[in-house]
Amino acid sequence: MNLGCLPPDVIRIILPKFNAFEMDDLRLISPLWNSLVLEQFRRRDPSTFIAIYNVDWTMDTDKRGNDLSLNISKKSDRKFDLANCNNAFPKYYVMRETGVLHHHYEDFRFISLEKFRKSDLLFGVLLCSILIISHLNFIFLQDMKIYTTCLLLVIACNLLPEDPIEVAGTESKESRELKRIFAHGSWIKKLRLDPRVADMETFERVRQTLGSIPIRKVFLLGISMDSGEDPCSDVIDFLEHHGVRELRVQADGEDIPKLRKFLLDTIRIIPFIRVIEGHPAQPATFWDEFAHDLTATGECSVRSIRDIYGALLTITAPHYVEKRRKKAHLRVADIFV
Repeated sequence: MNLGCLPPDVIRIILPKFNAFEMDDLRLISPLWNSLVLEQFRRRDPSTFIAIYNVDWTMDTDKRGNDLSLNISKKSDRKFDLANCNNAFPKYYVMRETGVLHHHYEDFRFISLEKFRKSDLLFGVLLCSILIISHLNFIFLQDMKIYTTCLLLVIACNLLPEDPIEVAGTESKESRELKRIFAHGSWIKKLRLDPRVADMETFERVRQTLGSIPIRKVFLLGISMDSGEDPCSDVIDFLEHHGVRELRVQADGEDIPKLRKFLLDTIRIIPFIRVIEGHPAQPATFWDEFAHDLTATGECSVRSIRDIYGALLTITAPHYVEKRRKKAHLRVADIFV
C-alpha cells in the first residue's frame, strides 16, 4: 500500500496514533501528509502533544546561567520517554504531586561553553609521565629501549580518537532540545517568569526557545531588568503572541513609575490581571488611589484589597466583566426554570 495515496480523512484518523515527535517523520511521506501534520501542530491536541503544567524560569545571563524547572504530566513524560532519552531534561527527576514529574536545571545556558575533550586530559597526564620517565632515563640509565618506548607512546597519544566537542559561542545542545520540547507541547498551564536579573538579549532568547506554544497563565515577577532596559512593550507582544488568558504581576518599587501604562496597555489584550505588591513599602492609601486612577480611565474595572501579605489589585476588562455577568444571569435563570 502506498501511504501517500491515502485520502485525507483516513490520514486524520491515523495521525492521533502517533505522538508529536513521531509525526515529524510522517511529514516526509508526501505533501498531503506534511500539510495534515502541520494542521495537527496548529491544533496541539493534548493527547498527542506534551502537556506542560508549570514552567519556572529565572532569566539570567549565560555567564551566570538560568535557573529553569518544568512540571510535566507523568503520562506525557512516559509517552515521550523524556526522562531516559537524549533530550532537554536532566536525567534525574522527582515526584512533586500525583501525576506530575518535576525536571530542574540549576545552570541552563543558551550558548555552549567550550569543553575539554577527555582525550586531551589523558594525553596531558600520559605525556607528563613519559617526559618524567625519559628525563630520569637520561640521568641514570641512558637506555635506548626506554627512549624508543617513550617515543612510541607519544605517537600513540597523538593517534587517540577525539571526542566530539561543542564549539564555544554556538547554541547549546540543551537549548536546541528544549526548543524541540516546547515545539511539541500542547500548552503551558502556568509560566512563572523572573526577568529582574536579565537583559533584553536573554529575554529574546527565552522567546525564541518557547516558540509559539500557547500559555494560559503568566506570573511575572517584576517588569524591570538589571540592565536598566524597559521590557514592557516586548512583554506585551510576548503575552499576545502566546494567547495568555490571565496575568499576575509582582510590582516592586522600581516597577511603580511604569506600572500604570503597562497595565492599561495589557488589559486591552488580557481580560484578567492581578497585581501583587512585592515588598510592601507604599503608604496604605497608595494602592487605593492607584486603583481609583485606573478605574477613572474607563479602560478597566479595579478592585483593591490589602492584607498581611501586602496590596492586591484585581483588574478586569469591561467586556470580561459583562461576560461573567451574563453567565451568572444564565445560571440564576436555570435555577428558576
